[in-house]
Parts: sequence; structure tokens; C-alpha cells
Amino acid sequence: MSAITNLSAEAMAAAIRRGELTARAVLEAHLARIERLDPELGAFRTLLAQSARAEADHIDQHRDELSGRPLLGVPVAIKDTMDVRGVPSRLGTGSAQPPATDDCEVVRRLRGAGAVIVGKTNLPELAAWPFTSSSSWGRTSNPWDTALDPGGSSGGSAVAVASRMCALALGDDLGGSIRVPAANMGLFGLKPQADRVSTLPHVARIQGLGTYGPLARTVVDAGIALDVLSACDGFAIAARAPEGAPRLRIGFSIDAPIGVMLSKSAREGLDRARLAFTSLGHSVETVRVRYGPLLPIAFFLRYFGGLADEYAALVEPHGTEPRTRHLARLGRLVPRAALRWAKGEGGRQWSRLAALFDRIDVLVTPVLTGPPSPSDFWGERGLVSTLRAVAQHSPYAALANMTGQPACALPMGTDERGLPVAVQVLARPSEERTLLSLAAEVEKAHPFPTLVDDDDQPSRVVTSNRGGPGNGRRDHAEHPGERA
Repeated sequence: MSAITNLSAEAMAAAIRRGELTARAVLEAHLARIERLDPELGAFRTLLAQSARAEADHIDQHRDELSGRPLLGVPVAIKDTMDVRGVPSRLGTGSAQPPATDDCEVVRRLRGAGAVIVGKTNLPELAAWPFTSSSSWGRTSNPWDTALDPGGSSGGSAVAVASRMCALALGDDLGGSIRVPAANMGLFGLKPQADRVSTLPHVARIQGLGTYGPLARTVVDAGIALDVLSACDGFAIAARAPEGAPRLRIGFSIDAPIGVMLSKSAREGLDRARLAFTSLGHSVETVRVRYGPLLPIAFFLRYFGGLADEYAALVEPHGTEPRTRHLARLGRLVPRAALRWAKGEGGRQWSRLAALFDRIDVLVTPVLTGPPSPSDFWGERGLVSTLRAVAQHSPYAALANMTGQPACALPMGTDERGLPVAVQVLARPSEERTLLSLAAEVEKAHPFPTLVDDDDQPSRVVTSNRGGPGNGRRDHAEHPGERA
């Protein structure tokens, strides 16, 4: 079983295409892993075992005519902010949302590429926070050490990929929600250029901050996924580290929009990145980043306003956490004129950065100021306490959401505790190919940290007295429209 689940998404699809594996065998290996590991890790909110088996069987029966599909038979998980036909999208809450009447656009594209949808993953309420837990559904545990939080808000998707319960997963990113858990899991997490990937049936999610993107164990897998999600070609090619790729001018900065302290592990990630890029022939320099003094205010105005819209769509909002209700109330108070100003601040911030990107090709910053938080760190904090902690924990990620430019979390090995470390890399607008090519070079020279195992039990899943087991609650929507 582990021989299958240790494969990349690219290798799985190729083996199915050649007839060396069946889609059903690949799926069953992952379902067995979910049943074994997820009661402790809590990555999935909804498991779609029966409908996934039907999809896999269809692929096996029609393999020859489907063989050109890039994700043929690959098990993929979907964050519970995105619609899967017949399954409620609860946005991390306990609200009794109706089943979705159709797949959202990205799920439709994944199915068209041959992917098998295995389930929907956990997140904090409204995908609002850089951790993954909620009072209604419990917490998701970090497979590198279950006493720790995996990060968020796409923590369920990140845990599912890192622990090999699926080969790929989708997250969304409104202020680091892909990059933060990817950094904590040793994954490559990509926030594409704004509007690169359709969010239909939703338009301009979270006041335009929200973007869908892949979490993957390899850069090539992320490139293939972005080809599919964007209906464009060329990202997978860039992700194969083509020979003769140009050497880049890389700027490093620890400047943040607010005053923060960096931990030893965050600095270690930057030092490793500097050495890695230099060894690959790229030029590196330390640069200063000009942040507009009102940029944090502009971000939070859009954040509050967008999450208030999400809250208003809940059938049963009264059951949400107090901090979620308070956040929504604040969002409803934001004047439309203030939202227009806040959106404009993103363009003004890019104008401040443009001169810097005239002399560098990519910008490297920390993803987080420190290692993963203890699982009980976020707890039942009130709104103000949570916002203060968020600002100190992940102040770097929101820049790319405000400007719209692409950004990724790039793994840089592990720290002295054996936990993954990473850096954030930002490119010019619409230059995801630059990120993918650079990341692929690094991956080839310095393989990403993994949880590879031989016995269906991740070698670094640690049970701790400080962090109990995952909540184990899961909907089994065995086929669209039915829940057991």
C-alpha cells in the first residue's frame, strides 16, 4: 500500500495510463490510509468513498479513451469552501448548509482531467485563520508532531497531502491560507496570480483577496494541477526545471508591515534559501520592502468585509464561535467607500514594489515568524486576541493577496526539532512559471522533507500528552446527495 501512496501524482497517473496500476487500486490504498490515520489527524470533514470508487471504476473501464488526461486516477481532496456536487459546503462551521447542486468550476476541471475526488477537508470557521480547528468540528493535527497545529486555513488539505491520504489537494488563500500550512508540512504550496484560477460560482471571494491553488509534495505535481485549474498550458513544463533556465536576481527581506521578531527556525530557512540559490548560480542580495503605512488597515477592511459576506450565506450562523460572530459584525460596519479605498490600496502597494521588481526577479521573505503553534495555542481566544496573534504569527503572507501577485511556500529542510522550515517567494504579476522553475531547481538539488514510510503509518506521527487525538468526526457522503 505505501508503495502506491508514496508516489507523486504524476507517477500515479503515468502508472495507471500504462496499465501498471488500476485507478481502483490507487484509490483503495489511499482510502485505507485515511481510515487508519484520519481518526487521529482529523484532516477530512467529508469522505466520498463510494462515489470515488465509482469514478475510479469508470476510469479503469475506459482507460484507453481517457489516457490523455493529466491527473488520470489521482486521488484529490477539496477544501470545504469549494462546492462538490451533492455535498454541503459548511465553510468550517457546523451550519446545516444544503448540498451543493453542482461542482464548482475548479472541481469540474479536476474531474475533466481524470482526478478522483476523495473528500472535503477541514478548516477553521469561514477559512478566517492561520490555524485549523473549530468548536463545532474539533482540530486537525500536525502529522510531524500531533501536539502541534498544522497551520491554516487550508490545514486539512495540507495534512491530507503530507500524510499521503491523497496525492494532491486544493486550498484557498485569502492571506496565506495555502502557504502557511504548506510551510508547516514541508509541502510546495502555490498561491496563483489573482484571477488565474476561477472561483466560480463565487465572484471576487473575500473582496478579491481569495485565490484557489494546489498543495503538493512535488513542484511538478503543483504545475500539472495549475495547468488543469487555470485551463492554461506551460506551468508543468516550467515545473520540470528545464535546462538553460535564466539565472535570477533574488532579493531577500525580513521587512514586515508591522514590527515582529523572527525565531531561529525562520532565520534558518532564510539562510538555507540564500545558500541554495547561490549554489544554483542565482545572484542574491538583501533588499528593503516599502509597505504603505495603511496597508494592514486596508487588508483588514477587505478581510472583515469579505468574511461578513461569507457569514451572511450561512443557514445557521448563530452556532458559530463568538470571534466569528464578532468578526462578521465588524465586517458589516465597513462602509462601501472604505472597501473601494482598500481595494485601491492593493494597486498602490504594487506601485511601491514595482521599482524593486525592476532590479530583482523574485522576493524572498519568511512565511511565518516561527515554528508551528501548539495545538491549544489558538483555543477560545476572543477576536482581538486572535487578530493580535495572527499579526505576529504570519505578517508576511497578506502582501501577495493585496497586490494579487503569485507567491509560494518553498520547503527548506527541517529544523533542529525535525520540523519543516520554508520561505515565501513572490514573483512579478502573472509570473508563476518563474516560481515553479526556481522551486523545481531547489527541489532537485535539495529534496523536500517527507513523511515517507513502509508500513502505512507515518514515521513522524507523534502522539503527545499535550495534544490529544483528532476529533474523528466525519461525514460519510457515500455518493452525492446521501449522507450516512
